[in-house]
Amino acid sequence: DILGTTTDNAYIQPLPTGPFTNNHLKEAPTIGKQNVMLRLRHKDPWKGEILVLATSSPFRDGIFNQPNYAHRVFLQTIMRTFTDHDRILRGRVKRPSSPPIPQLSATSRVIWRVCVVFVVPLILLILGVCLYYSHMRVSFGHLSLRTCIAIVVLIIASPLWSYQWGQLLDLTAEKIHTPLSFSREQIQNQIPKADLIIPTRAHLPPALKKVEMETVARLNSLGINYTLRRPKDLSTAYLNRIGLRPYQVKTVRDDVEISQSVISGLLLHYPGNATIIPRLDDRTTDHLEFLLTTATLRLSTGKTPHIALISESPRLSPAEAHEYRQKHLSPPRGADVFSELKTLLRTYGYRVSYVNPRTPHLPPQTDLVIWMQPRRDASPMIALLSQHLARGGRAIVALQHYNIQQRQYSGGNFETVYWPQPQYQDLNRYLEPLGIPQAREVLMDQTRSRLALETQIYRRAVREYDPQEVALPFLIRAVPPHFDTTLPITRQLGDQLFIWGNRFVPDPHRLQMYNLTVTPLISTSNRTWAYHWSGGWLPKTAFSPDSLLLSHQSLALLVTGTFPLAEFNASSPTFTHPMPNPQGHLLLIGSSEMFKNEYLYAPGFQHEQFLLNAVAYLTHGPQFADLQARRKIAPGFSYLSPDQKILWRVLVVGLGPLSFGLYVFFRYIKKRPW
Repeated sequence: DILGTTTDNAYIQPLPTGPFTNNHLKEAPTIGKQNVMLRLRHKDPWKGEILVLATSSPFRDGIFNQPNYAHRVFLQTIMRTFTDHDRILRGRVKRPSSPPIPQLSATSRVIWRVCVVFVVPLILLILGVCLYYSHMRVSFGHLSLRTCIAIVVLIIASPLWSYQWGQLLDLTAEKIHTPLSFSREQIQNQIPKADLIIPTRAHLPPALKKVEMETVARLNSLGINYTLRRPKDLSTAYLNRIGLRPYQVKTVRDDVEISQSVISGLLLHYPGNATIIPRLDDRTTDHLEFLLTTATLRLSTGKTPHIALISESPRLSPAEAHEYRQKHLSPPRGADVFSELKTLLRTYGYRVSYVNPRTPHLPPQTDLVIWMQPRRDASPMIALLSQHLARGGRAIVALQHYNIQQRQYSGGNFETVYWPQPQYQDLNRYLEPLGIPQAREVLMDQTRSRLALETQIYRRAVREYDPQEVALPFLIRAVPPHFDTTLPITRQLGDQLFIWGNRFVPDPHRLQMYNLTVTPLISTSNRTWAYHWSGGWLPKTAFSPDSLLLSHQSLALLVTGTFPLAEFNASSPTFTHPMPNPQGHLLLIGSSEMFKNEYLYAPGFQHEQFLLNAVAYLTHGPQFADLQARRKIAPGFSYLSPDQKILWRVLVVGLGPLSFGLYVFFRYIKKRPW
């Protein structure tokens, strides 16, 4: 595990052969972040682990207590972590291990499973049958007609449930398991060959054991011939050359959650050309039709959609940074909280280039710009974004005004208080003149959800963090009844959790002036309210509405039209329409927190699906977005009052037993002699 790295500005200096001074140190081209602190763990979770640092200097005398550095706190954290009671106990417990079972073939595994599972029940069944028929002669004549029919049906139906290499029936209402005619046409024009590279089922974690079966079924349904290959039979150099690298899957082994490395992918190739689907897991198999269709498109055109991703590490507010400086410490900087998002986009066949918002420069031939949480001062990046949109480009921007922190203080009896940490969202300087500003307020909705959030506990001098579940109205749950159904971005989308989200307030007059059209994609319920925060903790009265806004508020908008060019020569931008001025597309999402690593795959929500649908729509077009959106969903419910919830719970829980009781009662009344 990588625990610490350098900054993005690291560079390598040749090792001097003799004494040197600062004048000999010259900055060379940067090489990006370099690892300086690693944790090495054994595959067996009951084994030990090692923390490796690239230097021992932080612990030397004279440097250890140096002001403005947290070397002492770092050592205390290491000691608390590695002397935890669970770790010590695990190291002292003598845990005998069973001898490993040799590798068995598929037939042998089936035979052993049948023997272990069915031998004892079969013996008991035979004994019972023998005792029952001990006084009579057993023959097929004693079998009833129903029994014979049942046996025949079981024999005939046995191939159905043992059929593993294809799909017999698609009983879903949306027919998501049946390939669309569009994907068939795209692939049948020039059918590629496929190499399915995946380990055997015995070497896969439980969550991935069905991946091979589902992949083969989809390949067969699209008429793609494939060759099954195992990673152990391929060299590491070959796997690296085709772009197939191991990824981590969390699984449980010996009652401990571990990360297991897995290599599974799909290589599609024509003579002289090839492309890779670098990851096959329980998520990507839901979108295998889209992945195969876009991979075929890449093979035929030789073009991969290029995405420029702009994001910043989390920063402390000036007040929080001042607390660290008062303690003679440097304020910490956050890590890359959108790394999972980059991996997701690369997995789905997009080329991703990172753009530093401090020194922005869009790569040539950028198909889509994704900007996560614009922060002050964003003038250079806003200018580039306006140029991109004015040229007819496409962009997605996720932004919000606050991150609401939970805190508990010993002086306040550890009562939880809530503080909106300002995020200094800077894009309103561009959005407000266009007529699509984001309201600066704490938005709340009675259609809410639960989420475990980090709570800062000030028990001692050292700040502690403890995840605690929260179900407050600033966790806005957006449900499909409030989604747009005309565009494939949200037509088949599941629930979305806008964590500390903010609404957009379109101004029709300004939008008309700039020839822009707004399509609300996701809205709140009609039971929303807002608290205009100006400092301090959020009061308890803020969580109960004094007056509702009484209308659906836009949480995500698709803006289309001829965007003007913004120039920041003065305090306010000036807008001009260049010629030519083709139509651009801008998708605004009122929350960036939902796309961070911690919440991108939040259970019960489809944040990653929302982003994938939007990216497919803006880069490939509506038909490919329809393919991307084909996935099983479990839509949530709109707001229900407490009385309605109780009524529905009584009906759902009690209707079955009540029906059975009434049936028994009427049967009793009917048969009772009067």
